[in-house]
Amino acid sequence: MGFRILAALLMGGLILAAGLAILQALGRPGLTPPGEPPARRLYYCPSCGAEFLEVRKGRADAPSHCGQPMAEREEIGT
Repeated sequence: MGFRILAALLMGGLILAAGLAILQALGRPGLTPPGEPPARRLYYCPSCGAEFLEVRKGRADAPSHCGQPMAEREEIGT
């Protein structure tokens, strides 16, 4: 009976430690420096009209959708 209580306390401690680590990671600032606005680009699929907003720079080429590259749209609402 004592082993089950010890195992339950150990598992509870591990779950609590994992939860606190996740909350601390969510509280950390992102990769963008505080004074610099993120680079945002808006792409749309000419075939189906799906849109993709790129908030931080990924690859240099445009993403693809429906088997073809998406087109970059100039206007982005702030």
